[in-house]
Amino acid sequence: MSQIPKSSYKLWGGRFSEKPNEALQSLNNSLPYDSRLYADDLDASKAYAEALHRAGHLTEAEADKLVKNLELLRFDWIEGSVKFQPGDEDVHTVNERLLVGITGELGQRLHTGRSRNDQVVTDMKLWLRKAIREILGKLGRVIEAASRQAELHLGVLMPGYTHLQRAQVVQFSHWLLSHAFALREDGQRLVELRDRANVLPLGSGALAGNPLGIDRLWLAERLGFSGVTPNSMHAVGDRDFVGESSSLEEERPLKSFQSH
Repeated sequence: MSQIPKSSYKLWGGRFSEKPNEALQSLNNSLPYDSRLYADDLDASKAYAEALHRAGHLTEAEADKLVKNLELLRFDWIEGSVKFQPGDEDVHTVNERLLVGITGELGQRLHTGRSRNDQVVTDMKLWLRKAIREILGKLGRVIEAASRQAELHLGVLMPGYTHLQRAQVVQFSHWLLSHAFALREDGQRLVELRDRANVLPLGSGALAGNPLGIDRLWLAERLGFSGVTPNSMHAVGDRDFVGESSSLEEERPLKSFQSH
């Protein structure tokens, strides 16, 4: 392994004097996947800067400077002017590196009491919440269109299938609405998932909590969460909500196939 250059920006690098093997660095780079979280990471970081100020760890001017510069980074992402560097591992590293480049040591202080563990899961929940809202909107429009077409085609007959063989004669509207009801159930599952996952993990630290007096209840309200996670170790290790959302995305094509 080679020495870590002084110019390299690593959230984890404080205790290491050498770089990991290049194969491990490549495996550990999640930017192709998590760069989509840039806006959520900025939103959570802005709220955390304000929470640090409320807890007395930043002055009002310092918090205001961080918030304003984090918002400026949003425009860089939108305009596509953010450039990744070889040492960047994920979107969180990129945003913090860019912030430190603008604000210097003040940008590093934003990570006070915060771990990438609680940062990552917070950003994922923020992103998922928006994604669910968009999916529910699209589901509603599809269900509405299916219902409208079913009403327009009352009396139209078609063969019903079971076990891939023709069975009883059914109405086209009946078949169409079978998919609408299935989509409605998917929407209900997404609502349940959204509500169950809508608890704030930020403030859990690496695994043992945040000892700096951060007001997590205020943070939850600031970021639109319904409450806070009660156990820090569970909070930073929980990815069940990701598995649930992925299973719902994979389930619909299978149901559609089976119904024909």
